Amino acid sequence: MGGKGARIIVERNEIKKLVFDVLHLSFQPMNNNDIYLKLKAVVPAALLKQALDSMTFDPMGHSDDESDDSEDEEDGGPKKKKKKDKVESNANNSDGPYKGSIILKTGRGVSSNVYYADQTRLTNKGNGLPFGEKMQLQENLAQTEQELQVLNGQLASVAKETTKLAGEPTNSEADATLETEGIDLEDMREQTEASRELLVNDAERIKTRDCVNRMVIEWRKRRGMCFRFIRNIEDLTEGVITLKQCLKDGGQIGIESDEMVIAAARESAMARHRKVVGKSRIITPNK
Repeated sequence: MGGKGARIIVERNEIKKLVFDVLHLSFQPMNNNDIYLKLKAVVPAALLKQALDSMTFDPMGHSDDESDDSEDEEDGGPKKKKKKDKVESNANNSDGPYKGSIILKTGRGVSSNVYYADQTRLTNKGNGLPFGEKMQLQENLAQTEQELQVLNGQLASVAKETTKLAGEPTNSEADATLETEGIDLEDMREQTEASRELLVNDAERIKTRDCVNRMVIEWRKRRGMCFRFIRNIEDLTEGVITLKQCLKDGGQIGIESDEMVIAAARESAMARHRKVVGKSRIITPNK
C-alpha cells in the first residue's frame, strides 16, 4: 500500500474497507490525518473525509459537519452549503455495509476529532470465530498434526536409508575395489589350478613318498650294519678304535653320522651370519 507506483483508490466501498481495516488492526483511536498517513496517501483527502462521514456513528448525536458549522460560526465566517453536501453524501453512502462501522469522538476542532472501529461490527461481534468455524479449525488442526506425524515418519525412514547409502562405497571406490578383487581372484584361480595339478599327480606323489621311505629304510639298514662293524672292530682292537671316535669328525674311520650333519649345518649357518655382520659394519664414505 502506498509508495512508488501505488494506485490511487477512488472507489467508495474499497476506500471504506481500507479505512475500517486500518482502524480495526491499529486498535486505537486515530484522527483524520493519522488515517491518511496510515493509508500512505493512496486515498485522496477529500474522498477519505467523505468516507469517514458516511461511516461515522457519533454516540453524542453530532457529526463532523455540525462541528465544521460551529467552527465557521465561531470564526465569523459565512455558512456554506454544508447541509446540502451532507444530504448528498448520505444519499450516496447510506446503503453501504460500513455505515456506522466506526465511532466518532468529537473534539474542539476537526483536527482533534478521533475515530475508532466499532468492534461489534466484526464477525461474531468481535468475540472470535463462530462455534462451527472453531470446530472446523480444530478438525483441520488435528488432521494436519496426523499428516505431520506421517511425514515425520517418512522423513525418519528416508534419513535412515540415506545414512545406509552414505556408508556404502561410491562408484569410483567400487570400481577400485572390483579391480583389486579381480587381481586377487586371478591369483586364487592360479593357485587352485596348481592345487588341481597336484591332486591329479597324487599317484606320482604316493610313488615318490614310497620311494623315499624305501631309501630311508635302506639307509637305516646300512647305517646299522656300519655301527655293528665298528663295534666288532672296537672289540677286536680292545678299545683302540671306538664307535664314539669314529662318529666324530676326524675319527679313525670316517662315518657320516647325524652329529656330523648337524655340526656341518651349524658351521655353515655361523659362516653366513659372520658374512652378513661383516657387510653391515662397512661404513660408506661420504661423497
